[in-house]
Amino acid sequence: VYYQWARFWYEQAINDETTSIDTKRKALYQIALMYFKGLGAEKNIKLSTHFMEESAKLQHPIAQYIVSSEY
Repeated sequence: VYYQWARFWYEQAINDETTSIDTKRKALYQIALMYFKGLGAEKNIKLSTHFMEESAKLQHPIAQYIVSSEY
């Protein structure tokens, strides 16, 4: 249940126009991990990759490393 609430609040942060870029990149990264591991959502590699790439676009260093290592 905790992970479902966490995913909900991360998604709220991503969609809120007043959220800082730093918070958005962290939230995108956390959602990517949750989908990758199946925590709070059904495991979904396609969605995990999408959120990881979005986080990398916002300069999240670990997300950038993960995305770059896929290619």
